[in-house]
Amino acid sequence: MRLIIKSLRIMKEKGIMAFIKKVIEWKNNRDFQKSIIQKEWDKALIYCQRLAFVHPEKIEYNLRIARCLKELGRDVDATLTMEKCFNSISSLNEVMNKLNPILHLDPSATHKYMYLGGDQNLGCIEHSVFLTQKNKKYLTKISTLSIGEKERLFYLEIYNTYPEMNEITPRLLNYTEWPEKKLSFLTMEKVEGELPIFNKETIREVIKTSKIIASIRYEKLIERIPNPHFNEDFILIFDLYPRHPINALHSFSSIHLQSTNEQLFQLIYKRMEKLKYSSASFRYIKRLENVILQKKLYKNIKPLVHYSLQHGDFQQHNMILDKSRKLYVIDWGNMRIGPRWVDIAGFLGQLKEPFPVIKDDFLLNREESDHFDLIEKVFFIYTLIVTWFIVFSREEFEGQYKNYHEPALECMEGMAQNIVEYAHLLIG
Repeated sequence: MRLIIKSLRIMKEKGIMAFIKKVIEWKNNRDFQKSIIQKEWDKALIYCQRLAFVHPEKIEYNLRIARCLKELGRDVDATLTMEKCFNSISSLNEVMNKLNPILHLDPSATHKYMYLGGDQNLGCIEHSVFLTQKNKKYLTKISTLSIGEKERLFYLEIYNTYPEMNEITPRLLNYTEWPEKKLSFLTMEKVEGELPIFNKETIREVIKTSKIIASIRYEKLIERIPNPHFNEDFILIFDLYPRHPINALHSFSSIHLQSTNEQLFQLIYKRMEKLKYSSASFRYIKRLENVILQKKLYKNIKPLVHYSLQHGDFQQHNMILDKSRKLYVIDWGNMRIGPRWVDIAGFLGQLKEPFPVIKDDFLLNREESDHFDLIEKVFFIYTLIVTWFIVFSREEFEGQYKNYHEPALECMEGMAQNIVEYAHLLIG
């Protein structure tokens, strides 16, 4: 009897400890989210350090710590954090013993662990090869097999199949996996350059690059990417980074469905009520909803016609401008299939360019947007407005009617009316 009572006591204690750990995790996750919304990176660092202490096995918490440290300008500490995390799985020597026979680098090459940022990798190894009067560099990106799955798919199924992708992506040297360690290694030529600073010239380069990506249509990719996830629920806000529209932009992959559009507007209205948006904002969103749902424009979107390859996180931190001013796109970990206008709409929306500028320099510029038909231009503006709703605070959003929302919606309504009238002529 005493043994039974003792066993029950131990089980109860273990249950309480598990409950306490859950509460600590929930509270620190909540406080972490609040801190990053306010960009209070010092506070956010404390919360994710607590999370990593309670759950040392969770790589994502170490990645959060590294991100906070980089935001605080503590790049060396960020690298040390991720190097420690990486060393708990493997070591630089182990990895190079694995990679050397595959990469065939010069024996005199040096290898250094680096952390360059990113939420989907465990850091990089920089390989420096000293040739005659020249230093050639390569980078090996280290990922877990689960995190690196989409990038693996991109390099093995798309990069080697479509030569145009070689023009905008650093040259691939090798991809290999280490199943025993659950790691993958992607080695590419290191592009010496910098993050682009956006002006008319560099924005044109970004648009040109997005056209290359969007030129690979879904009909070409059906066999290579068999599960494009066209029926997932819409997700408006990314909880960890609520001003980042990445989840919403990914959710546009099912925007050809009535249910997806209905979900989107329900989520927008719910967020507007929670944050107490003005009645003018509600009327504005209602006009947007009427264009899409009352006119049933989503029925004009056909995945085989309008969907293509997407980068999935087409932003400055995934771009490099080399010394010759050539633009490269890196980090294909969010690669997917979806509407071909979404990458560029998300980019311009996060850049916060006023709509008249977007209209003149892109939307009505044949050279830049000739690959879009009229329905795609309507949905481009739709995606742009949703992006603004996320990246602008309530005060910013409500102060931007003149230069952003009103001209965008008026242009969209005019295009939508042309589509409806044309459809009536065909029926007639």
